[in-house]
Order: sequence, then C-alpha cells, then structure tokens
Amino acid sequence: TAGPASLVNHFPRTTGITRKDNLVRNMRRMLHVHGSIYAFTPRTFLLPTEYARFVELSRAKPSACWICKPADASQGQHIFLIRDA
Repeated sequence: TAGPASLVNHFPRTTGITRKDNLVRNMRRMLHVHGSIYAFTPRTFLLPTEYARFVELSRAKPSACWICKPADASQGQHIFLIRDA
C-alpha cells in the first residue's frame, strides 16, 4: 500500500489510453461513433493482425518511413524505424 509520501506513476484501470494498441482501438471507435473530429491520429496498424494492410500501403508508398512502437513499452524503449516492409 502507498503511504502518504508515496509517488504514483501508474494509475489503475487506465490501459485503455496508456497502452498504444488499446489507444488505437479506442480512437478508431471514437472516429466511427463521432466522425471526423477524431480523424487527427496518424495511420496506424496493429501488428501482426493488420500486417497485410501495412505491407499493401507500404508498397504503395515506398519512400515512407514507418515508426514501430511496441504496445506496452514506455519512455522510447524498443522503438525502431522501418523503410522497407
């Protein structure tokens, strides 16, 4: 249990917005329900589920650079760039 002088850096039951994969799903849901007001996020693919769509788009845009972020890492850990899918 946290004492009165404890610092908290994680909040319980917030993975719907703090994990990248869950945030994408929720943003897509909001876009579907509320329309273009939620169309401000960049093109995102949830891998490996959407790998075929990712490859299709990456072949259509061969000069694009893609950022790959693991769903549950933080502070820039395990992020890398992809130029050729």
